[in-house]
Amino acid sequence: MAYLFSLYVFRYITLPSCYLYELTGIYCPGCGCTRAVYALIHGDVILSLKQNPLVIVSLAALFVLYIELVFRAFGKKLRTFVHSKYFLWGAFIAIMIYTVLRNIFPQLAPIELV
Repeated sequence: MAYLFSLYVFRYITLPSCYLYELTGIYCPGCGCTRAVYALIHGDVILSLKQNPLVIVSLAALFVLYIELVFRAFGKKLRTFVHSKYFLWGAFIAIMIYTVLRNIFPQLAPIELV
């Protein structure tokens, strides 16, 4: 279902570009996320990682939170690393470093698809 929806969306609807990039020319941490999700839906994990690796990392963190929710639904307590303040601060610092590096090195910038 998601595959068919993505075919419709990307064929007939023009998605907006990143406003920060349009105004400043600087890639934000989210630049390329839409194309990364599109590539992931179509099974191209490598292209998704090239567009924006934060999508795959975020999906992994959401999966861990989902597993935790399933355990909680069955009455079991499971506390994962995702709730740790060290994980949250580490993720924030990693995202900021990634944002700076992707604006310095063009290999980390999202790939323009024509």
